[in-house]
Amino acid sequence: MLLCLVSLRDLCCRQFDCENFVVAEYAKLPLITPYLHPAYRQYTDGANFASAGAGALVGTFQGSVVDLHAQLRYFKNLIGLLRQKLGDAHATTLLGRAVYLFSIGTNDYIAPYASSRRGLLSHSREEYVDMVIGNLTIVIKEIHKNGGMKFGFQSLPPLGYLPSPRALNLIAVTEELTASCCCNLRREEFKEGKIACCGTGPYRGIYSCGAKRFVKKYELCDNPREYVFFDSGHPTQMANEQFAKLMWSGTLKDTGPYSLKMFEL
Repeated sequence: MLLCLVSLRDLCCRQFDCENFVVAEYAKLPLITPYLHPAYRQYTDGANFASAGAGALVGTFQGSVVDLHAQLRYFKNLIGLLRQKLGDAHATTLLGRAVYLFSIGTNDYIAPYASSRRGLLSHSREEYVDMVIGNLTIVIKEIHKNGGMKFGFQSLPPLGYLPSPRALNLIAVTEELTASCCCNLRREEFKEGKIACCGTGPYRGIYSCGAKRFVKKYELCDNPREYVFFDSGHPTQMANEQFAKLMWSGTLKDTGPYSLKMFEL
């Protein structure tokens, strides 16, 4: 199995998704190094085009991320490298057997509130959602046109359950909303599902962990494995491990219509 990690949003492993590290382990693949890493050339195992903070829209945190369409260009460059290295026939087979994982969209809905690009809010909700889905659809069609056959998508979470919107009081949060997000986790393994392990402010939802941003003050929990969230918007490794297991071999209740494991067949 070739694993192409396309536009993975920033979770607890910063530039990559922790859960997709674990998925690579399930697929018996080595760690998928970033595509732009100068020392990485083992593209037959997979490629990681992920960019922390990227969205489906070019304007999402523009200037500080590799946007989705730029990632598509890198993918097309990779196709050329594979054809040079393996020949057209082998490269075509490999691209058809590969699994293309997407985790994108959350930043598109957070960015208008977290940045100065408030103009995005001038669109109606329906128009804005259509813009996000439309951009993503263009990229999926391009990958399919270039041989991609197997796609995996991580669902967007209900944004109101994240510590950051809670802290900013942007979205009314109910207990039912929190439960809808975390119902697939083994809740007996977590003691805290609302407050982040690291950060400051209400719910530790201010993104200050590590004191490398504008806000320097932050608190850190004693045991991250007891928390669902590590910081204002990212799950802990413990939570990601559970999400990865569901992605790999979950039932139709959690993962469908196919689990990633079924793509090995």
